[in-house]
Amino acid sequence: SPSLTSDETTNWKTYTNTKYKVSFKYPSNLLVIDTNSENYKIFFVRNEAEKLKVEKCLQQIECYSYPLGIDFKILPKSMNKSLEDIVKEDRHESQLNMSPITIDGFSGLQDEFSGIGIVHNVYLDKKETVFHIFANAIEDSKENISLYKKMLSTFKFL
Repeated sequence: SPSLTSDETTNWKTYTNTKYKVSFKYPSNLLVIDTNSENYKIFFVRNEAEKLKVEKCLQQIECYSYPLGIDFKILPKSMNKSLEDIVKEDRHESQLNMSPITIDGFSGLQDEFSGIGIVHNVYLDKKETVFHIFANAIEDSKENISLYKKMLSTFKFL
């Protein structure tokens, strides 16, 4: 396959979420399911048939058959706590194995692991809050998580 250039995202569509005040680009051939539910907020699917399948799946209590799901969460952060402290509390973990990431000028921590599919987490330090981006690629997980990382590189706060 041809190597990917930095302007690959030029013709992508833009997804905007006014509740969380974020926007990012995604491939124009994908369809969006924006659930506005408590759990996964957004799913990306490849065609109408897949969209129907995922929408049906989402009516269940737990749905584990979709290509890519993304969820946002805002965690409160007191000034005397580090980003690491907040992440440890959020994940109920005493040790973190995370790497640094910067998104739209905000520094943060990221990690990726296999769970049901591949899970990718980003925690961004926004001074009074920590912005958590959770992504889960289940179907074609390797392909979809690498696609997600390209989407993440276009991430902006409004």
